[in-house]
Amino acid sequence: MKKQTGANVEQQIVELLEDEDFLSLDATFHRTNLFQAIGMETQEIRHSNFIAWLLDPNESHGLGDTLIKLFLTRLFSKGPDEAGSKVLPDGVSSLILSDLSSSTVTRESESNTDILFKTDNPKLVLCMENKVWSGVGDGQLDKYWTYVESRYARYPYRIYVLLTPSGNAAPMEKTAHAEQWIPFSYDDLRDCLNVLASRTTDEKNLLLIRDYIDLLERKGIVETAQIDDLVDKLYRRYPDVFDLVENRRSNARKAVSSCLGRIYLEVLEEMGTEGLFSSWCKETTSYLWFHTKRMDGYLASHMGESKEGSWGNGATYHYFIYPKPVGFFVPSIRLELGPFGQGREVIDRQNKVKDFFAPNKKDISSANKYCQVKTVNVNIDEREAMSPSELDTGQIKKALRTGILSMLEWEDKFFSSLEAC
Repeated sequence: MKKQTGANVEQQIVELLEDEDFLSLDATFHRTNLFQAIGMETQEIRHSNFIAWLLDPNESHGLGDTLIKLFLTRLFSKGPDEAGSKVLPDGVSSLILSDLSSSTVTRESESNTDILFKTDNPKLVLCMENKVWSGVGDGQLDKYWTYVESRYARYPYRIYVLLTPSGNAAPMEKTAHAEQWIPFSYDDLRDCLNVLASRTTDEKNLLLIRDYIDLLERKGIVETAQIDDLVDKLYRRYPDVFDLVENRRSNARKAVSSCLGRIYLEVLEEMGTEGLFSSWCKETTSYLWFHTKRMDGYLASHMGESKEGSWGNGATYHYFIYPKPVGFFVPSIRLELGPFGQGREVIDRQNKVKDFFAPNKKDISSANKYCQVKTVNVNIDEREAMSPSELDTGQIKKALRTGILSMLEWEDKFFSSLEAC
């Protein structure tokens, strides 16, 4: 069917709904999928749970050590130019031929590592950090690396893997050991799972693996040529319809984000009037912030009248309702220091804050612009909301308040540690 140039949107919609390619695409996305039914597509922790389950040779799937060997094979086959491939320990290829059935897999029970695969014979530990929707936090990978290097120093095979949709290398500005983390994409994972599916005869296992691969393709976590080709064909035929949908969707998302910002401001106002803050943001901006009396007093600036600093107002720190990586839809609470241009006394105290909240970070100086030292995740995820009416204001306020209180508990611990010295 040729593109209907000049056709009005209503006519294009009618034609689209009868288009065989559209019906095929619609059937793909409406096919029953177990993981989508339980809301797994937006829950990073559930992705990690399923991957860990498949990697564990002792789990009920009965697949033994098949996936970990496929995983190691994929890591070993990465070219020498790929970031991290050069750090694979000598002799790691022999692991593929070893019996790894006595291995164990843990989830967040050791230094909060996403997935830790370990076996005593051969002495192998594989530390995996999984990032589907969020980015790597400051010092996060360093924390895991330091734990494994100290706890498993006697293991000759220590492998660090950063699993992301695009297979990006570990950001050098976020970790002092970026070169130690081997990038692994969800495309790599899908390839391993396809081989795993071809080797299983159990119908339940096959259904789970196929459904998970299907979920990754539906949600765009991995690319699929078939879906991309259908979408491209449909857009060329019905551009007015897709442009209209995108504009409406964009406007709806802006409305939801604006509403979330107002809800967050209400929480700040409520907690501020309760005496929990010394000052707080009074209008919607990209980064909503608050300060506390104790931290104000401890990090008080002595910059005088110039009031430059990291934010141009002399401030030495902020507690932020942090909007990255996906805006106010999935916020976090973050403590960020502003060392730029500050005096020696302030820098010394900022380093004490840094040493408590992020001990693996390098010392900061007055030349540094910003230093993020602590992030508290908030149980808010409104990426699927398309209208402010879909938001549960009460639940959102409760979740944000809980996140802020958690950060203030960390502040309490910091000042208690100073008093104990």
